[in-house]
Amino acid sequence: MSDTDVLALFERGLYKDALRELRTIEKRRSLLLSESILLIELLRRSGSTDESISRGEELLRHKGLSLPQRCSAEHTLGNCYFRKGNRTKAAEHYRAGIELARDANALLEECSLQVHLFANQIH
Repeated sequence: MSDTDVLALFERGLYKDALRELRTIEKRRSLLLSESILLIELLRRSGSTDESISRGEELLRHKGLSLPQRCSAEHTLGNCYFRKGNRTKAAEHYRAGIELARDANALLEECSLQVHLFANQIH
């Protein structure tokens, strides 16, 4: 299965199927950065929060991430830390993502991160 097929599964909400396919791909070769970004989000959505955090933090150390990819990783990590109850770490990642989104002129992503940061602050 190709990465576009995995993305199609994700977009249809078939997260477990998409995750299974990415894991199959990962057994054959190293994941592309775009696939790794999708993987950490799929792990989060499937409840594998700790693995999503571990892989996400490792991914952020990768110098080849594009600005949108880095922003997406920060967003996913913010959501993971929020789910685990670590509001301080969640806010750090949301804020980092907000700054990246501003730099990339990604208004939709910035707004989404702002909403998550706000929700983090009122809970």
